[in-house]
Amino acid sequence: MSSSKHLSLDETNGVVALCGDSTTDDMDDSSMAQSNLLSIMWCGTAGLGGHLLGTDEENVVFLKYLVYNVQKNQTIAEFQYTVRPPPPQSCNNSNGDSSIDLCNAPIQLSETCRRDFELTEDRIRSTGQPLEFVLKDMEEKLRSITYCLDNKLAYSNHHNHHNHQNNISNNNEKALAIINSSNNNNINKPILITDGQLHLRQVLHPKAAFNNLELPETYNKFFDLRKEFRDLYNREEVSSVPEMANFLDINTEEHDNLGTRATRSMARIIARMIHDGHTFQGPEQILVKLEPGVVSKGEEVDNGCVVRARGLPWMSSDTAIAKFFRGLNVAKGGVALCMSSQGRRNGEALIRFLCSEHRDMALRRHKHHMGGRYIEVYKATGEDFISVAGGNNNEANQF
Repeated sequence: MSSSKHLSLDETNGVVALCGDSTTDDMDDSSMAQSNLLSIMWCGTAGLGGHLLGTDEENVVFLKYLVYNVQKNQTIAEFQYTVRPPPPQSCNNSNGDSSIDLCNAPIQLSETCRRDFELTEDRIRSTGQPLEFVLKDMEEKLRSITYCLDNKLAYSNHHNHHNHQNNISNNNEKALAIINSSNNNNINKPILITDGQLHLRQVLHPKAAFNNLELPETYNKFFDLRKEFRDLYNREEVSSVPEMANFLDINTEEHDNLGTRATRSMARIIARMIHDGHTFQGPEQILVKLEPGVVSKGEEVDNGCVVRARGLPWMSSDTAIAKFFRGLNVAKGGVALCMSSQGRRNGEALIRFLCSEHRDMALRRHKHHMGGRYIEVYKATGEDFISVAGGNNNEANQF
């Protein structure tokens, strides 16, 4: 079940009425285009939170979204979902009917989860919706908001463009200059923004992959508020929403629910950043497909970008291994399967990521599961990767 709070699109009206659903084209991949809307997202699991979010493989039980209008510099809608975890794969009965398990599947919440999100096992069973339903419902809501804004902008630009521009706050001129010059038909399609990397890269993407759930394309690009904050204010490191708020002398939202408290505080931080001249452009990409590539023996590979995975099913393909690391960007041709002296796969692989940040997150998946097996993940070197990948690509190089 979802609850929603709608704030003003029309500044003289306290409520925004969502219009009927409308399909929209895929978002332009141009990294220079800026959307009018940011979808602030907070994800909660049944287990650990903070910097350990996602390390315990616990299921998503809470999602909070706050839709922020960059042009007006204000919040326009909030949505909150309780998510019911899927039953364990071992609970499915022999004929594939898991309807009973969905109601009676064991749910165990950590004390952190109970406190942060005001949840109980009974509440999740009675009001929670499957993650697939929640994601679909949120996509429909975002499309409705986009449809409303598209029509409102078309009317304003055609009939009252001069007055509309004169009423724009000087603090938003830089942001609007990029929006107006981008000539992007989808500037009102929201782009996700999260507090750090973990919500998307270490929770939603790997959990969806484990459960064979395809995430909407919306979840393949996002802004990391911490990185945007560091870039604007020249901060070396930022570790939390309260830290950013304290630096800006902003009062954090007071609310018992962490998701509500955090997303509303993030909205205040974003408002200040826009006031200080920041523009949100060039979102990070999450690569969901492994791209083929050829590795040469003489290629230099950064030692900080490689891991070794052990305990893999011996028939694992490179795409299956990349799927285990879903959410992290694997380099082209970045999965090298290790062979025994007899030329057989030995259950190990070297994986090369595009940056050390993703390598470090990969190490946090040590003893996470691929099916019924847990996979060990260790540091490796660029030479390790080249010795395997370069050897496996001799024929490709000759070709």
